[in-house]
Amino acid sequence: MKSRNNIFRVSPSVIICLPFFFMIDIRAAFICGIISFTIHEIGHLIVAKATAHKLKKATLMPFGALFIFEKIKSTSKTADIFLYSAGILINFIAGIAFYFLSRVFSSNVYFTYLIYYNMLIAMLNLIPICSLDGNKILKCILDIILKEDSKSVMCDISMVISIILIIFNTACIAAGIMIITPFALGLFGIANTILERKKIKSDIKVLK
Repeated sequence: MKSRNNIFRVSPSVIICLPFFFMIDIRAAFICGIISFTIHEIGHLIVAKATAHKLKKATLMPFGALFIFEKIKSTSKTADIFLYSAGILINFIAGIAFYFLSRVFSSNVYFTYLIYYNMLIAMLNLIPICSLDGNKILKCILDIILKEDSKSVMCDISMVISIILIIFNTACIAAGIMIITPFALGLFGIANTILERKKIKSDIKVLK
């Protein structure tokens, strides 16, 4: 579903996930996940206005919203780092704020989930795999150091880290530790790295 100006969209996956709102056992986790992801994107949106970026596309996802920005004018790499770090920073602040609120008011499952999700989103976005903020932040830093576009280098880093995450998860399961987040994140990283490589090759062909 799209709006008239094609900026605001709703992912079809939202409709698929609607039944989860009516499942009592996970309703709190689902709602708090949406709030935490939305807090993350609002952090980017606030800083975007101060760093000469405008909102290009906003997609409502099952666990929040995904904002894509484009530059209004040329900005420094420092400003770009600030933009990509904003979501991570505001999640850390929100997590700490919800922790103290849970101490002031009677703690409940909603506070627990809000603290957990905000901290989790912030930490996961520090990992430099394609499509995550950590990848964009590290790319800006490498661009400054190398004084050239480091997209290809970042793809290599993203692929290596994604594979390490999958190996780590496999080792944990073999040791009897049942987790799945690193494995899912690794698959996500590999898929997005492949897509990014195809985009780079496509851009090169256009330039030629």
